[in-house]
Amino acid sequence: FGQAWQSFYRPDDVVCSWGHYGTGLLQREGGTLPPKVIDVRKVAGDFLRRRPGSAEELIKQLDLTWEPRGSGRCGERLGMLVAITSFLLRESVGTAPSVNLSAPTIEAPG
Repeated sequence: FGQAWQSFYRPDDVVCSWGHYGTGLLQREGGTLPPKVIDVRKVAGDFLRRRPGSAEELIKQLDLTWEPRGSGRCGERLGMLVAITSFLLRESVGTAPSVNLSAPTIEAPG
C-alpha cells in the first residue's frame, strides 16, 4: 500500500481530511503525508465557533448539496468534504473561489 500511495500523490499536494483518524490510519499502513495537511473538521469548527459534528451532520445543518465523487462510502465522504470545503471557501472569502472544485472522480490507488 505504501508504495502505491507514494506513486499516487505528489509532494506538493495538499491532503484534506475530516479529523485525524484517516491520516493516522494512512501513516500506520505505510503511507506518508505531504507537508500540507488540512483537517477540514477543525477548520469548520474554528470558522463556525462550535463543534461541527460529523460531515453528514454538518451537511444537513448547513443545507449543503453534494454529490459522490467516487464509488461507495469513500466517494460519498469525498463528495461531502468537497461540499464543506467549498462552503468554507465561499464564506471566508465572501465570493466564489477561483479554485476549480469540480474535479473529476478520483480513483483510489492500488
